[in-house]
Amino acid sequence: MPPEDIMSEILQELSNHNERHEQRKACMLKLIKLLRDGAICNWDEYFKPTLLILLETLGDDGYETRALALKVLQELVRTKPELFHDFAYLFVIKVLDACRDEEKTVIRSAEDCAKSIAQSLPPDLCFSVLTPLINDWSLQINLPAIKMQEHVVRHSSPDLVHDVMEAIIPGLIVACNHEDSAMRKASIFCLVAIAMKIGDAIWEHLTELHVSKRRLLKLYIDRELNSNSTPAESPSQRD
Repeated sequence: MPPEDIMSEILQELSNHNERHEQRKACMLKLIKLLRDGAICNWDEYFKPTLLILLETLGDDGYETRALALKVLQELVRTKPELFHDFAYLFVIKVLDACRDEEKTVIRSAEDCAKSIAQSLPPDLCFSVLTPLINDWSLQINLPAIKMQEHVVRHSSPDLVHDVMEAIIPGLIVACNHEDSAMRKASIFCLVAIAMKIGDAIWEHLTELHVSKRRLLKLYIDRELNSNSTPAESPSQRD
């Protein structure tokens, strides 16, 4: 069967929202294989309907279906990052919202997808999407947005981080004072990532940060500087 016919069949099956769960999961696995094999040449034609159907699937009743849709989205952003520019804001919001899912399997898939977004999309685009999300407390996706921003910082050049730090640091300072300890920790570790890129230049932007938080930040910066031989720990792994 020609790849075009295969894609038409897949999209038709995936449009059965909250129905035919096993058939749709089989189609999503097939879609992952097509992406990895590079079997579809004209993705410009299929990208938008595929993306929108997968994003809709994140609201599916079945948690296994939601988790698999995130794995397809992860593969899609890895293999076709250039097609996401016009949909980056919607895409990121949906993935970050999935990080708040009630099922741990979905949360893990969403966090993995967020990491792939941070590694695959241009860092300046990621910053332009994430910064307003971190500053908007009404959406309640600040924590996964901050965790994702740390990954973006670590995959950015020092020059870019220097250019955007005046925009991104104020929201992190606010989050450092949040009542949720996970939010405070994620913010501190994002600031550590920034410090790893720009060095002591970070301190002049932290005058609004409480002295106890600055001491804590300095402790973690020194710890990371002294442990270059071990991989940096992700916020989700820290207690």
